[in-house]
Amino acid sequence: MNPKLTMGKPCQSLEMHSISTAGAATASSGGGYRDQVDDADEDDFDGDDMESDETEISPSLNYDIGRNAMQINRLKLAAMVCILLAGCLALVVGLSYRKGGTGNGGGLLSNTQLYGDQQDSQGSISVPEDNDNISPSENGNSKIIEFTVANLNTNADASTNKFRILLHPEWAPIGVERFDALTSSNFWQEVRIFRVVPNFVVQFGISSDPDVQKSWSSLGPIPDDPVVASNVRGSVTFATSGPNSRTTQIFINTNDNAFLDEQGFAPIGEVLPAGEGYGGMSVVDEFYFEYYENPDQWKIEQEGETYLNEMFPLLSFFVDAQFVEEQDGNN
Repeated sequence: MNPKLTMGKPCQSLEMHSISTAGAATASSGGGYRDQVDDADEDDFDGDDMESDETEISPSLNYDIGRNAMQINRLKLAAMVCILLAGCLALVVGLSYRKGGTGNGGGLLSNTQLYGDQQDSQGSISVPEDNDNISPSENGNSKIIEFTVANLNTNADASTNKFRILLHPEWAPIGVERFDALTSSNFWQEVRIFRVVPNFVVQFGISSDPDVQKSWSSLGPIPDDPVVASNVRGSVTFATSGPNSRTTQIFINTNDNAFLDEQGFAPIGEVLPAGEGYGGMSVVDEFYFEYYENPDQWKIEQEGETYLNEMFPLLSFFVDAQFVEEQDGNN
């Protein structure tokens, strides 16, 4: 921009020198010079001679405008980078889910099962009100364990905090033997139900005592059983992180999850229908679910109750688990 202003040419210097004080005051107010010029004779003069009339845009203003534009562009770029990173993170998490496990050892239910297709390839199966579709064991060596649970969502009466599991050695003899051993050693006492996915599974099987968990982990995993029974609602199954990786973790199916059968999850038992003094799957359905899958399994293994009580005090847990007599004559 040419910093020159177009104004009328000043009058003779002598005449300007003789301008009265009043005229000078008028000029200083902004109109005096133009009152003394010949409008027909105009010329340009350097605006530097009239600093008070300077209209050039300040270089600092141009700089501020440019800097603001750069900042806006940087913010846009940062937002795009954040969106891209979030998308990459979601992709990585999704892939890790589909590969199953979290890299912290055996006994994890594969997240492919959690978020995969939960419908059997032969079609959907109606969800029974209870697990009456599981055939009772015909093996006389079957055992029943009664679990007493605390911190349920509701506790309407004394019977609603107890349920029973019937083991089926004819389904999965290796798994049943491990479950039997865990029960005999009082492993289930104070064990939290740390993963509750409504209408899919509830999962437990990490001791609240890190030393106890280490002792069982040191035994190593057990071999897989062939899948004989189906993962229908009420069936009890060992969680895994891959082939031959069963340790101490168990899940109970709260829906018909027959698609787990072809992935090698072999049920070892079933939750019995409600009876006198104890409930059935209605108790399992009341396990506290607000924490969903948030508890960190590795921290449970390492810190036990210290971590659980501080971070997840409302988790449902087993007060006791004892073998009981089978009323129908099957022991």
